[in-house]
Parts: sequence; structure tokens; C-alpha cells
Amino acid sequence: MPKEIVNKRGPLTQEERELYQTHTTQGYDLLRKKKDSSIFIAHMAYQHHEWTNGKGYPRQIKGTAIHPQAEIVAVADFYDCLIHGSPGIPRVLPHVACEIMMANAGVRFRQELIRIFLQYIAAYPTGYTVKLNNGETGVIVGQNKGLPTRPIVRVFEGKINLKQVRVLEHNLVNERTLFVEYIIE
Repeated sequence: MPKEIVNKRGPLTQEERELYQTHTTQGYDLLRKKKDSSIFIAHMAYQHHEWTNGKGYPRQIKGTAIHPQAEIVAVADFYDCLIHGSPGIPRVLPHVACEIMMANAGVRFRQELIRIFLQYIAAYPTGYTVKLNNGETGVIVGQNKGLPTRPIVRVFEGKINLKQVRVLEHNLVNERTLFVEYIIE
């Protein structure tokens, strides 16, 4: 695959898209010829861009015709492409990627797979600095399993002097009127 396409984050031209879409077939051919790889692995590579609604590629298969393991690989691959960028896909922050994943439930992916996937993803990863809707700035210090948009946020108030700093922790599951307004990069 040409580096110009692999590294492109803006929209692909029709020719670039067609060339890029051959990576599933190329991956399949490469993997099926390897002695230490199974045909099962090759099929996951081949089908990881098929959509549950039949509008994916390379064969436009849909629903149960897509191998369940290939569906799992597809979900993980799409999320990875969203948060790191990919040909034709600009990088987005994890909370935006979660929203995009939800928007694709029932379209690209089975709804059940997205529901399960999002139970294990942090929309606001630990260590991110965030601004809360009450004006406080804090650091994500923990997660609430199954509730990716409701992390635990540690806020430091006061001067930078250990005797004068007050530390608060907000668990956004318990404090329902608080939410992350935005991530500070």
C-alpha cells in the first residue's frame, strides 16, 4: 500500500479508496500462504471491513454471513482507526470515538457487539485532564465499568503548596449533575 494513502487522514479520492480497499484481499492472500497461520485468521483479515448492513467490502456480505470473530476484529479495528487516525479517517478523542461507535451500532456492527465493547472502553482515559461543567479542572483517576462517560475525577483546589491544597474526588456516577465538558489537551 502506498505511504501516501496509508498516512492520509483527509478524505480519500475514489481511486485511493479503491486501492486502499484491496488491503483486505492482500492481507487474506498473505496470511493464507503462511504455514504458521490458519485460514481462520486469514478470513478475519478478509472480512474485517464487512458491515452488518451489507455495505462493507470486499464482498458486501451482511449479518450472520460475517464470521463473529471478524466482527470483533472489525469493532476493535474501527475504534483504533478513530483514536489514532487511518486512511480517510482523522483522529478523534476517545469520547468522540465512543459516540461514533454508538452511531454505527446496527449499521456497521451488531448493536450487541457495540454495547459490550463500550462497557470496556474509557471515553475519558485515566490521566486525561478535563474541565467539568461546574468550572473545575481535574484529572481522570478512575473508571466506572460499563459507564464510559462517568469517570472518577480528582480536582485540586488552592495554591501549589501541600498545606494549602484541597483534594476532591468526584465520582460522576454518584454526582449525576456533573459531567465532563471537555478534555484539555
